Amino acid sequence: MADPRKNIAMIKIATKQLGISDEDGNESLGVLSTYRLMLKNLTGKTSTAIGAMSDAERGKVIRHLKSKGFTSGRPKRREKAPGMASTGQIGLIHVLWKTLGDGGHLVSPGTDALNAWVLSSTKKYNQGAGYSAPDFLPEVVAGRLIESLKQWCFRVGLEESDWE
Repeated sequence: MADPRKNIAMIKIATKQLGISDEDGNESLGVLSTYRLMLKNLTGKTSTAIGAMSDAERGKVIRHLKSKGFTSGRPKRREKAPGMASTGQIGLIHVLWKTLGDGGHLVSPGTDALNAWVLSSTKKYNQGAGYSAPDFLPEVVAGRLIESLKQWCFRVGLEESDWE
């Protein structure tokens, strides 16, 4: 049995996502809002409150809202823009940086220091402004930084097996 509070919350989120108003009626004049009219048409009731509507009826409302375009859960992740660094490239930059940090080869091994290194290392790109973090790198520039980090690892005696 589903938690009625979660279903009620989901209905509220769905109506907001779909732009279904609960403010456009006037109950004192007997005019139901778009939201209340929808509930009445689906279940014969005008409230989703725990005592007013059953779990089955709330489920019916949720199914109806999904059929109208409501999507529950996390928003889908946007695909990367063409020409931008892949998730794998960005991950490898972080892994190589962490490997250097774990080996004691960095003064400051954190993300802020990585971002500062990326910015200073990419000044010759992006019209001299550089890139502020690995997430914003074009694919070609990310590849160059990966090669630079690999060379750095080799110079300090780290093997490829240390970061794989």
